[in-house]
Amino acid sequence: MGEAGQGPRTDLEALRRGVESGEVSRREFLRRAGALGLSLAAAASLLDAGGRVAAAQATPGAGGAEPSGTLVIANAEPPTSAQWDAYSVFGLVDAQVASLVHDSLLGYDSADAEIVGHIASEWEVTSPTTVRLTLREGVRFHDGSPVTADDVKATIDRVGNPESGLAWHGLIFPAGGATVVDERTVEVFTEEPFGPLEKSLAVMPIFPAGDIADPELFKQRAMGAGPYRFVSYEQNKVTVEANPDYWAGSPKIQTVVLDYIQDANARISALLSGQADIITRTSAEQLARVADDPNFYVVDVPPLTQIVYIYQNKGNLAAKEVRQAIAHAVDREAIVEGILQGVGKVPYSSIATTAPGYQEQAERFAYDPARARELLSSAGFEDNLTLTMATTTLVPFQKEIDQAVVQFLGDVGVTVDLTTLEVGAFRTSYNQYDMTLNTLASFNFDPDFVLGFYGGPTAEAVFGLDDPNIPPLIEAQRAAQGEERLAAINDLAAYLWDLQPALYLSDELWPFIVSSRVKDYARVPVVGEPLLRFASKEE
Repeated sequence: MGEAGQGPRTDLEALRRGVESGEVSRREFLRRAGALGLSLAAAASLLDAGGRVAAAQATPGAGGAEPSGTLVIANAEPPTSAQWDAYSVFGLVDAQVASLVHDSLLGYDSADAEIVGHIASEWEVTSPTTVRLTLREGVRFHDGSPVTADDVKATIDRVGNPESGLAWHGLIFPAGGATVVDERTVEVFTEEPFGPLEKSLAVMPIFPAGDIADPELFKQRAMGAGPYRFVSYEQNKVTVEANPDYWAGSPKIQTVVLDYIQDANARISALLSGQADIITRTSAEQLARVADDPNFYVVDVPPLTQIVYIYQNKGNLAAKEVRQAIAHAVDREAIVEGILQGVGKVPYSSIATTAPGYQEQAERFAYDPARARELLSSAGFEDNLTLTMATTTLVPFQKEIDQAVVQFLGDVGVTVDLTTLEVGAFRTSYNQYDMTLNTLASFNFDPDFVLGFYGGPTAEAVFGLDDPNIPPLIEAQRAAQGEERLAAINDLAAYLWDLQPALYLSDELWPFIVSSRVKDYARVPVVGEPLLRFASKEE
């Protein structure tokens, strides 16, 4: 047996020798060194310099320093609700909280988006419907209780239950559950093959079984096993603090505040004055304010995200011809280039242009007001169609975009009644209006998450849509692998593109502006902040 306290050093030295022999990749060395508590920068330095890894002390946290400082992230939206059940909500702040306070079986430790073990130290895909996972020893919830196989089973069984009513069911995880093999081994299964399963397990928070048994607890706090502990939600601010007992080491930053600042000018002012350290989902105008300023930098790593007009596919929008007419009536290129100032990209399919399986469709629904009028006439509307729309400030330049769309539709004889709402009210009532500008984002870096919105109960709740042709297409791409899956994704995307259940305006590029006082801030293409624990801040 080795000398007491030498375990991490011995492991790192063995890994270094593995790199030299070619048995261990550089990426694997950096990942496993981080899991042992060594910062990414320190591990890379040791590897590049050829120094002996045994000389490095693997310490909790990043680099061994105690967590310090407060980081403020200014968002354009609040949490979707004041209850902290990540499986029930879709907002940016909800995902930020989930990724900071909770941990998942698998996860991300680097900007290359490689999936690594988190609560699970090892895993194996044993069939198209099953993953066997070995739970890591020593992982604890913030109340000190261990994360057990029973907690994993309770979490997975809940989201896999078709009767759960959870917003994430069928999107992040289909019908399925988990089986406890022994106290450290769990098998996660789905009833049908589910291609994105590992990607989903990398973002699915594991809850205490007690919280699942008593859902009222979600209204009180978020209890997780992640790098940060939930402290409070007061005056539009969510506050979390570093978890000193996190299995992979304490984060570098002591306190993180997620601050809701609705006004775009107020957000950039908060950043410029030092009251905020990061502002999210910024506009071209905000980017111009910090261009060539060494006090700031931009991180542009978007998830698979689209800016769309969500339709209620019933009433005046029940006919496909009406929805196709709107697509021809709105000059999407002019909006992206003129209003968004190029911070976006117009898609010619129903998924983001960066999504696996994206292909431009033959029918582009190009700007053509005459064709729009023809389609409206064929659907029985000639200067007698009125639609309702709500506007807010969720998306950069949302009010300007909405006004432009109102004008474009007016040019083809469609009247729009426009209502202005506060962001929080908009998030909870958008589906009470015929059309609303919103975003669709993949929480697991797979197009399936967004495509799943169009089938089952979620389709009815979000789009007022019930199309029996869609669920089989969703299942087909989930069951396929490799090139066959990409083709199946395109089959579904092409069907949706013709159906036009939404107006697909643009990709959303998600540029974040970061103060240069924040070091090592990085993102992976998911909605939350799984890499924030590696960042530090100079005071």
